[in-house]
Amino acid sequence: MADMHTSTQDNVTRYLSLDALRGFAVMGILAMNIIAFAMPEWAYITPLAYGGDGVADQTSWLFSFIFIDGKMRGLFSLLFGASMLLVIERAEAAGRSGMRTHYARMFWLLIFGLIHFYFIWFGDILVTYALIALLAVQFRQWEPERLIKWALIVYALGFVMWALQFGGLQFLQWAATQPGADADLARQFREVVNSPELQFNVTQELTVHRGGYTEIVADKLTDWTQPFTAALQALTETLPLMMLGMALFKNGFLTGSWAAADYRRWALRLAVTGLALNALVGLGWRCRDLTKLPRWPDSWPGHCSRVCWSRLAMSQACCC
Repeated sequence: MADMHTSTQDNVTRYLSLDALRGFAVMGILAMNIIAFAMPEWAYITPLAYGGDGVADQTSWLFSFIFIDGKMRGLFSLLFGASMLLVIERAEAAGRSGMRTHYARMFWLLIFGLIHFYFIWFGDILVTYALIALLAVQFRQWEPERLIKWALIVYALGFVMWALQFGGLQFLQWAATQPGADADLARQFREVVNSPELQFNVTQELTVHRGGYTEIVADKLTDWTQPFTAALQALTETLPLMMLGMALFKNGFLTGSWAAADYRRWALRLAVTGLALNALVGLGWRCRDLTKLPRWPDSWPGHCSRVCWSRLAMSQACCC
């Protein structure tokens, strides 16, 4: 593959492949975040949440689901893991403590993330990255093979955990709606279905965000633990992706050191299955009555597409 390195005036090596991938991922994330900038959070799950019942709206949602949603975040998480090693290496080469540099960066990332969440936008991801990176860096000295193996194990465990949770909800729904179902079971099901977290109701969210800025901030402060619980929920997804990023940085995959034929071969392998599975999940999701289903992370497209979009994120890394 062509030389993907360049040097700055300070004689610091930059990897053009990392820079290009990072820009690609950020623009893709922006394409998804625009939805929540303008519409209720439910619009991520279905365009029907904000009146998007036309063919163009449905097609746009399906395109985003297949090619963008989750894939760019996954790609950025890979790059975050790679960049974490790069920052530590450069700090140590300059005679500074690599770990102290990393912890200082994550501290300020956490502070900026909390400010972002409480005072600007609810969809912050910086807190998640800052907290999980404190754990991911502990594996920085592992060999690529070990990083990849344990990343896949953690990822699979997370998938099973969420699948069991969703399967439990599905079983509860089936058992509680059978003729002659136990009264206690039916009551539990009604409580779950009627809980605020599972309601397809955007009225309250619209009311808050159409009010004043102080009302919006006050609403976030009432749920001040959300950035931390979001990081916990994302642990088995983001941590293994960061570990994969570290592995792919170490073995030269993300720095453009592999042969072009190898990138094409992996892109083809991952993209074909990833696109096919994502398309099936997306089309199946469009055929459901979306107003009666719980939102992410308890919605089945989130679970079913989890492995699919990770494969697409990797294939995008190959192509770029």
